[in-house]
Amino acid sequence: MKTCPNCQRRALSLITDLAAGKRYCYRCIPNPMNCLGAVFVARKMEELHLAGKLETYSVEQRLKDLKDPPRGFAGGGDKLSELCRRRDGSFRAHFHTRAKAEAFAADPQNHPVYLGDIAHHCAKCGFWHLSRFEWLFSEWNESNALIS
Repeated sequence: MKTCPNCQRRALSLITDLAAGKRYCYRCIPNPMNCLGAVFVARKMEELHLAGKLETYSVEQRLKDLKDPPRGFAGGGDKLSELCRRRDGSFRAHFHTRAKAEAFAADPQNHPVYLGDIAHHCAKCGFWHLSRFEWLFSEWNESNALIS
């Protein structure tokens, strides 16, 4: 396992952005849509390694997946989906599970930005995002809250 120089998390493999000369793990790469094959292979290798089954993923299959990653792996749908972006064009934080999103929001390192955010499943990309309650339910406000 290696340590990602960007997010400091442990990863089986790192992806090199040749244009920027930087290395990232599949979790924190800034533009995953630019290198889908590498992101897919790195993620699959790590998942299989953690399950003790890395030997079942042949080098030939890895090379094939690098060139043509399976469609729908990002969001689980029948077509490859673009990850969600913020209004400024940057990618939103996305998580594979609700538990990972909630743990990220609860981590003091991510405060105050994500403090109090709610994890919700996105129908557009298939991942979990963190959002403020008022962003999710804009029709709700203090004046129509019932207090018991």
